[in-house]
Amino acid sequence: MRIADNEIPYLYLRVLVSKNYGEIFNNSSKMEFMANSISNSITNSDDLNVALEKAFDSKLFKSNSLKRMNEFQNLKNYLGKYLYSTNVLKILFNCLSLIGPLTKESLNENKKIDLNDFARKVAKDKLIEEGDKAIEDLIENWSQYTYEASQIIKNNLANELVEKLEKAFSNSTHRLDSNLNKVMANSSLAEFHRRAQNAGKSQAGDGLEKCVGLILEHIGQKLESVPQQITGMLEADHVIRKGGKSHGYMIVISCKTTGRERIKQAVVENKYELLKLKVSRIIWFFRDCDVTQDKLLQLGPRGHIIYLPDKSSKFLEFSSNSECKKFVRPLSSIRDTIDDFFDPTYE
Repeated sequence: MRIADNEIPYLYLRVLVSKNYGEIFNNSSKMEFMANSISNSITNSDDLNVALEKAFDSKLFKSNSLKRMNEFQNLKNYLGKYLYSTNVLKILFNCLSLIGPLTKESLNENKKIDLNDFARKVAKDKLIEEGDKAIEDLIENWSQYTYEASQIIKNNLANELVEKLEKAFSNSTHRLDSNLNKVMANSSLAEFHRRAQNAGKSQAGDGLEKCVGLILEHIGQKLESVPQQITGMLEADHVIRKGGKSHGYMIVISCKTTGRERIKQAVVENKYELLKLKVSRIIWFFRDCDVTQDKLLQLGPRGHIIYLPDKSSKFLEFSSNSECKKFVRPLSSIRDTIDDFFDPTYE
């Protein structure tokens, strides 16, 4: 089926990034070879099918993997399906020589930015403004802060990308008309947002750790360098200590989005073994606490404490159980309660 030239750019952009067609946009060498080959073919007025063959005539498109070879063949077949004019060849050239590399550059910039740094700034401002009142909701709100930051960053990078592309199109070796340039820029913008969203779905892995670190710093606790391997099973996200390394007890801080796997490991260690390592308590913080009452009653006597937001359903559940409530504390009370846990005899 023959389609209009202005419908081709987005189709080409999607296929050039697809895993099923070799992910050409993730490989600078392949993009450069294909762009140079196509440029020469346009200059030499090569037959369109010959131009396409030449664009794949490189060891870059050879592989011992049959699957990989099939991906390259799929790409060649797809590109050839719409390659019925020199204008389409120019579209492919500009996709490979300009859109691919510039989009890759913008996506790499997006990956390098730590959204948690932005969240930390917003959270720190909240703590300065509201004091300890802000502590209870800080963990819950952290993901919202990173989300807002990600949208602002992606929007700024997208605007910069369009500006770079518009300039590049006007200086392209094989220029297209203004209408096609506009289509190319819009297609690039849509594809950038899609890929940036997929690439940045989660920096939440260490977001909780940074949020808890900020809370501890806010209440005057000094954090030691991390990570620290306490035992073969137990790694600390943060360590705080009273009395110095030579004779003081430490509290190990463990931060988890959910607790299922880490909790299984923690049950292995008993309180006596932890005390030999000068660990007074292990304190847990969760983004989504999935610890059951039975599991908490296994952990608590082994020296574990969980801090939870005051209004959370898990805190209300645990605190309504006379046995469980000994091993949980409301997050809003952390300034007044955490020092108790440096004393291994505290009940």
